[in-house]
Amino acid sequence: MFFLSQIFTLFVFFALILVLVARDYVRVLVAFLASCVLSLEVASIYLTGKLVGYQFYNHINLNAIQGHGFQFYTEFFLLAVLFFGMVVLFLRIAKKENLPRIKKTWSMPLFLVLSVALFWPNGIISEIYKIQEILSAESKGFEEALTSLGINPDEYITPEKLIAKPGKNIVVISLESLEQGFLSPDFENVTTHLRGYSRNWTFFGDMPPSPGGTWTAASLYSYQVGVPAFFKGQGNDYFQNITQVKLTGLGHILEKAGYNSKYLVGDADFAGMSDLLSAYGIQALAKKNELGEYSTYHDLDVFNEAKLQIDAFQKDKSKPFALFISTVNTHFPDGIYDSRMESYVSKENSDLEYSVSAADYLVNDFINYLKESNLLEATAVYIFPDHELMGNSGETLEKLRTSERKLYLITNVNENELPKKTTDTLYQIDLPKIIVRGAGIDTN
Repeated sequence: MFFLSQIFTLFVFFALILVLVARDYVRVLVAFLASCVLSLEVASIYLTGKLVGYQFYNHINLNAIQGHGFQFYTEFFLLAVLFFGMVVLFLRIAKKENLPRIKKTWSMPLFLVLSVALFWPNGIISEIYKIQEILSAESKGFEEALTSLGINPDEYITPEKLIAKPGKNIVVISLESLEQGFLSPDFENVTTHLRGYSRNWTFFGDMPPSPGGTWTAASLYSYQVGVPAFFKGQGNDYFQNITQVKLTGLGHILEKAGYNSKYLVGDADFAGMSDLLSAYGIQALAKKNELGEYSTYHDLDVFNEAKLQIDAFQKDKSKPFALFISTVNTHFPDGIYDSRMESYVSKENSDLEYSVSAADYLVNDFINYLKESNLLEATAVYIFPDHELMGNSGETLEKLRTSERKLYLITNVNENELPKKTTDTLYQIDLPKIIVRGAGIDTN
């Protein structure tokens, strides 16, 4: 309701400008500008569930559109219809004979009231200001930046100063968009296995999404490095072609401790994820180095590949392993349907819920595989969603809205071995410390 009120306020704001402007050509320019701004705000609400902000800014670029555009032909068409429809509507408002008579004594107070409404916290102007704050942040050298944050550069443990001794094997499963609401009774038949693990393993339920971690690449950065993904670049371009990093991350610790670390996802090159992981000493698996031969990159293929990687790890038992798995088939708006999973799960109310049910099955199947391989007790397993479900996914989203929208962490590590209590509020930037401590890695 708040977002709709902001959209309506912005519409009235532009309509008032059209009323006050005297020159015809200026009205036409305002009409096109207003239509563009309003269309982008509507698109942002549909795609991210929020007004235009840093997350939306990051994805309005050619690379992101090419990466996801195949899923959104209908949405692109509707957005174009909305834009041109708004242009026509504003141009009709701008016609002299259609202009209402508004006294000048009332126009300025109304203009000020509308402006204040748009500046409301988390409102349209507020979110735009947050983007500007990030883009205009002062650039500093590494040591100067640490000092400005109250960190003594001489005490900060850079990668070359690391000391680490190995602990248990590690498996991290990042579930695309599979937020906490999917574990509620509304989805009892969809997430049978994950609901069981949330009851029988250690479960962190108070985990709000972190700013700078609300999309896939940002979530990856947050749980690998322990800081939010706020950068001056756009569309995850800041990850492309990087070869060296100064901020110590999870991958550095695993590398120093002698882990064989690999990251498995459908498209390792998307958003520069492969380059980012490589800089942190984690090998991202792709066509050139996977063990299986697959024609697709569905979750079924990802977990089949994960089993092959586990078998390969077992051939060199002198080194512990860390396997990171990211799913993709539960991507909004409707999931990515894989008919092969019909042999394992029943068709649910929607394609998205079918994909969630398939992911639930595959996670359980993989954990059973670890158990059958006598690896589960020697492996610290961590399961969490990368971010909330974005966009407008119909009835599924409506069911998610019946409870507070959050993330979560499920792990087989006992609570007393972790740096946080299950009653604590948890954030994505806490995950590296939890992963390291839970695996029993001894590090400075």
